[in-house]
Amino acid sequence: MKKIVLSALLLMTSWTMMKAEVSHAIGLQVGFERQLYMLNSPSVKDGKTHLNKEPLNGAKLGFVYEATFIKGFGLYTALNYSFTGHTSNWGVIEVPDKVVPGQYHPSYQYEYKYKAEAHTLDLNLELQYKFEIAGNTYLTLLTGPSAQFIAKYDAEDFFRLLRFFLPAGGE
Repeated sequence: MKKIVLSALLLMTSWTMMKAEVSHAIGLQVGFERQLYMLNSPSVKDGKTHLNKEPLNGAKLGFVYEATFIKGFGLYTALNYSFTGHTSNWGVIEVPDKVVPGQYHPSYQYEYKYKAEAHTLDLNLELQYKFEIAGNTYLTLLTGPSAQFIAKYDAEDFFRLLRFFLPAGGE
């Protein structure tokens, strides 16, 4: 009995989809990508980690499948590869040594710079609704889940010593 019900349901769904005049589109997506990963830098030379707050800019390339079922409602699916990166400008960090009262304690001044690169795969499975504004021009609303796999993420910190300060009266 279950096989008959499932077969009938599948047949009715297939028949409805064929008669609904579903429009399909397959395409290539190329564009600008801007991602933000809140990851700590790999270095702790100054006793702190530096949180990456800068977006990674780059490019994406992928495939898109779009199906419109009934009056603008449809499905949008995309699989994209993204390459993004960021290199910061040099910033100055001052690092005092451990301060022990009554003892000599020098301090250091470093310049700091970091570089980050990411290679990611994105999969979007979204429901869409298209409003036709003019002939072949649409406003599209999308909602749904997406999954991201970071295939490779490289981050490097660069430090260089600027100054070594000796306090007055140091030996």
